[in-house]
Amino acid sequence: MKKTLTPITPWFILGAALAGCGDEGILLAEVIASSQQGTRPGGPSAPPSADDAPVPALPGEVPSPAQSAALDVLSANCGMCHRADLPPLGLISDITDIDALIGTGMIVPGDLEDSTLLARIVAGSMPPAYSGLPRVSDRDIQIVSDFILTLALESGPIEAALEEILTSYCGACHTGSPSSASGGLDVIDDTDALIERGLIVPGSRLDSPVYARIAQGSMPPAFYQPRVSDADLERIGKFIDAL
Repeated sequence: MKKTLTPITPWFILGAALAGCGDEGILLAEVIASSQQGTRPGGPSAPPSADDAPVPALPGEVPSPAQSAALDVLSANCGMCHRADLPPLGLISDITDIDALIGTGMIVPGDLEDSTLLARIVAGSMPPAYSGLPRVSDRDIQIVSDFILTLALESGPIEAALEEILTSYCGACHTGSPSSASGGLDVIDDTDALIERGLIVPGSRLDSPVYARIAQGSMPPAFYQPRVSDADLERIGKFIDAL
């Protein structure tokens, strides 16, 4: 849905500052004002719209369905202020520049909890209340989350990513010699060995005992901390499905 922006006056800028928006609020007002004054394509008669934000693709590359869906969500919810034809706002100058989002740490491939962009969307601080935009829907948050997980599968070996996360939760008991490993399982850090033992079924998280026990909460056992977070459980499932 396109938003119609009210004319920007000095009172709007002052109000943004007094409301606690600080420099970011003032900069937002200036950005919107500049867009109404003809510094964006279409001139003053064409109010800024997220529909105008381009979805980039590298030469010769076609964005994956996950990337296209995520960029649509980000453009619709953030593109009014964070796009290439407007002055940079904060760390994000172009919400569709995935490489820049990764480079600034706003997105950490495969890591939902450390991806600042996702955290701010979930918390409701982006888009900010003074933008007039609604909070991002749960469905759209899931689309962005799925894309961040997909980035990990594209950026490095799946086995290494899976072994790292399993070891972080289970490595204290399930690595080392069989005599000292709990239950004789000493290969939690070896994806190939887990597959050979039938504990991981490539391409199917639901048929993989490792995933099933973690999802049921029996592994790690109840007395062990920290528990596997929902985000990390989903990462494990995604990695197994992609093997």
